[in-house]
Amino acid sequence: MIDTGCGIPKVDLERIIQPYERSVCVHSQAIPGAGLGLSITNGLLYSMGSCLQIESTHQIGTCASFRICFQRTSALPISKLEAIKSIDLAIYHPMFSGKVALIIDDYPACRDIVSQQLKHFGFLCLQADNAEDAIRIVRQKSIDLVLTDEFMPDMTGRQLASHLLDLQPDMKIIILTGDILFANKLSSSDHQLMSDYLIKPVQLQELLGSLKKVLSEDLSRWEFHRLLDLAHQDESAAYAILESVLKTQEELLEVLQTHSFQTIDPQLQHISHKILGGARLINATQLIQYCLMIANTDHHHDNYLIDLLCKELSILNDEIWLFLTTAQIDST
Repeated sequence: MIDTGCGIPKVDLERIIQPYERSVCVHSQAIPGAGLGLSITNGLLYSMGSCLQIESTHQIGTCASFRICFQRTSALPISKLEAIKSIDLAIYHPMFSGKVALIIDDYPACRDIVSQQLKHFGFLCLQADNAEDAIRIVRQKSIDLVLTDEFMPDMTGRQLASHLLDLQPDMKIIILTGDILFANKLSSSDHQLMSDYLIKPVQLQELLGSLKKVLSEDLSRWEFHRLLDLAHQDESAAYAILESVLKTQEELLEVLQTHSFQTIDPQLQHISHKILGGARLINATQLIQYCLMIANTDHHHDNYLIDLLCKELSILNDEIWLFLTTAQIDST
């Protein structure tokens, strides 16, 4: 959707997605409207696994777009359609396997819901119902992520965040609030206390988006849900494909290590092409990049690139093996 006009200033692009927020046009006049349209639209897109992308150029106009992938319902039986609806994001996606999260809320049901959502992404979850207990836990344990309610009896989430960061400065903190106007009340110092904030009740897709933004450097090297999509959400089939990918990649890694390639020759490029096929199935982005670099390089004596490929493939194989082993233990 494209329009022409004064455009939206860059400083407003993220803000106007929030409820009741509006941009300004020429002469600092607010653009008419209640400021709910974009927020409602983005909420509907989130429920379908997408989000609104907005680009704007001063005095030229604005382009708003989104992308959604749907199953071909006409080609699926009713039973399969119901299965797809019921699975959705509830499938266990261990993107942050082993990370420790602390959920702080004085309402037990809210803590339990957030805890269950985080467990779907591989987190180990601890809970506290007040600020004093939360501080005690952080003093005793290393915490990767804190999700705290903003409005609690003893102190606000932002006040608690300040105390927690004094104990663990690198900790990531997400504030949870039911106040849809929360963004309007934040100061520059408040932004420094939190990594992100979410409006309650938090949908699973919204939480995942926030986790990816806050812990982007800790994301897994690959994506199991990519295989689930390829297998039409058949979990057993996805595991079987993953086992096959791992077996092939281990064999290719052994060939690389046995031959000890010193140059990028046609044989190495052929092996790299095979590795690329498996990497694309699981969206192993770093491995894909190395394979493409080897396929397109003009430097035939690039030992460093060959070492990077072997190292990344070895680490990836270990991660997949651990994932499959954990899945087998959980199934028993």
